[in-house]
Amino acid sequence: MLDAAKTLQLSIEVIQLAVYFYDRFVDHANRLFLGDRLEVQILSCLQLAAKSIEWDHHIPRGSDLNALLNRPYELSEYVRAERQMLLFFQWNVCVPVLSTFLGYFRENLLENVNHAWTRKGLLAMAEYFEKATVHYRVLQSLPCSQLASAVVMACRTLMDLQPSWPVSLHAILPYDERQQMHWAGFLISYRGSVTFEDLLLIN
Repeated sequence: MLDAAKTLQLSIEVIQLAVYFYDRFVDHANRLFLGDRLEVQILSCLQLAAKSIEWDHHIPRGSDLNALLNRPYELSEYVRAERQMLLFFQWNVCVPVLSTFLGYFRENLLENVNHAWTRKGLLAMAEYFEKATVHYRVLQSLPCSQLASAVVMACRTLMDLQPSWPVSLHAILPYDERQQMHWAGFLISYRGSVTFEDLLLIN
């Protein structure tokens, strides 16, 4: 999926939403049941996510998707796959993703940080984690708000800022500090295992 997203020049928000569609719909439909249609379903996840987020001229067409394949599909196959997903999600496909919540939590990330270079470092680190998380399937099961707040905690921990779990986040989220320490620790421990070259796959 990431290679296709790079070729199609899709944004990180589109990839996150496509992964959400894939995890829920494809698991529901059963990979064995989909058989050789799994490929078209994966590409349809990217196309539907792009339709939900991108401007019209950035939405890949069926012909763009077929250009990625050795054996192209009938364009009606993409329409059918998309319709199946829309019915499964009951037409509710405008879903907030990790990037959405990182935008919401930007003020919490920068809480009580006045030094320009520190603020710049925090934002760069958050962007790294935003892109790196799509490589870890275990993180896809977390609510996006929880993962975003774990990113905030990981960034502030790495920059040695106190408190690492901002009081302002604690006040608005149902997650306790111990939960967030676990996931922030996971992010920190795997930092660097996703290389710069891996991140180049993602806009």
